Amino acid sequence: MVKLLIKRQELVMFNGQEYTDLSDDTDPNSPAGSDDPTVTLIYQNPSFSITKDDQLPYTEQELNIGYDIEYNIVVTNDGNVSLTHIEIIDENAEISGVNVIPGLLPGETTTLTATHTITQLDLDNGKVVNQAEGITVFNNIEITDLSDDTDINSPIGDDDPTITHLYYPFLHDH
Repeated sequence: MVKLLIKRQELVMFNGQEYTDLSDDTDPNSPAGSDDPTVTLIYQNPSFSITKDDQLPYTEQELNIGYDIEYNIVVTNDGNVSLTHIEIIDENAEISGVNVIPGLLPGETTTLTATHTITQLDLDNGKVVNQAEGITVFNNIEITDLSDDTDINSPIGDDDPTITHLYYPFLHDH
């Protein structure tokens, strides 16, 4: 929250004579006296959200070792202040290009892409669980968010990881 002090001076002409006066706050809770400033509170809400989608149905996928899962990571500034230097971290996928968003205005969105290459451990687990995290600092306060899966069949709630269910035909044929 920031307090903004507004002092306003008016110039008035009356009968050829110039008069100037500072505005006065009529709020009974403001400082006593004439020409006290009008205080307007402005609330800052630094916030952003991240969604992450593997662009695959939320069912078992017949994917083999070495197959790349491509993710879209969408970052939206859903607060009311500009954010800068938003770092996106993804420990289970490689982000293409730069993982730092230089800045987002309120309401602005940008998309990053990331890739995870399927391993034997992924097949053994039957799924790939993946989640990105975003971090920025606004007025010395750390703001973070975990990505949320956009699939309509994913668990209900915010910040649930993106899950790619894997199907290994050999295990299902016997």
